[in-house]
Amino acid sequence: MSREIGSFIKNSRFERGYGCGITVSKGTRPGTVAVTTNFFDPANQNTVDAATGAPQCKY
Repeated sequence: MSREIGSFIKNSRFERGYGCGITVSKGTRPGTVAVTTNFFDPANQNTVDAATGAPQCKY
């Protein structure tokens, strides 16, 4: 995700991903802003199974 629009992913399960469950922007590339939403906050009820990296990463 390259824009901060809040926690719009809820009650979801991410399976067998390569790398991270979700990748969000640090806001360092042109046309992007930093995404600060933690999609794996317990309030969002998202889970990730068998990813090779962290549940949520920034690029």
